[in-house]
Parts: sequence; C-alpha cells; structure tokens
Amino acid sequence: MKKDTELWLDFAKGDLIKARDNAAIPHFDLACYLSQQSAEKALKALLIEQTDDFPKTHDLIDLGRRVKLPAELMQRCRDLTQAYSEARYPFAHVKIYTKEHADVAIATAEEVLGWAIEKISSQG
Repeated sequence: MKKDTELWLDFAKGDLIKARDNAAIPHFDLACYLSQQSAEKALKALLIEQTDDFPKTHDLIDLGRRVKLPAELMQRCRDLTQAYSEARYPFAHVKIYTKEHADVAIATAEEVLGWAIEKISSQG
C-alpha cells in the first residue's frame, strides 16, 4: 500500500470514529458530515492507490463512478453527499438531522470504507 493511501485511510477511519462520537452526544448534523468525509477520504485513498491522484471534489457519486463503487452503495452515497454542505452551512441547512439520519450515514460510511479497504488490499 502506498504511503499516501495509508494516510488517507487513517483520516477516513478517524472521521468515522468522530462521526460515531458526535452521534452519541447527540450532534447528528456533525455525525452526518463526518460520515460523508469518511466515505470521501476512503474513495480518494482508493483512487490514490490506483492512479496516484484524485479529483478535487466532495461528490461521492463522481468519486464512486471513478472506482466502480457497487450500485447499492452508489445509491446510498447520493444522500450522504448532500451532508457535505447541508449539515454545515445555514444557506444549505434544509433539514434537521435526526438519529436515524446519523445511523444511516454512519452505516454507509462504514460500508464504503470497508469496501475501499478490501479493494486496496486486493491490489497489493
């Protein structure tokens, strides 16, 4: 595994831990945002491993297409992508995040991270 890949995976894992911590407080909006960040960094880690680069985007669908993320995870990433801005900015804050939102976001991030780790491991 490339050193940069490992660094991005470490950050993805850390964001997932922070997402779980924030869900417990309960800061559900931050849990959703950090779940999005975990998934984003996991997909970027895989891109680094495959191509030594990644696009400057926060769109999980775009990143997912580039690494051939399975269709079921792509669908779940559609909602998670929105948390990047909706959970952080007043102008984009269109919904109140609940425990259910946080649970789904965390579960999606866990699956994306696990999938990315499996793909990275199979390339080495």
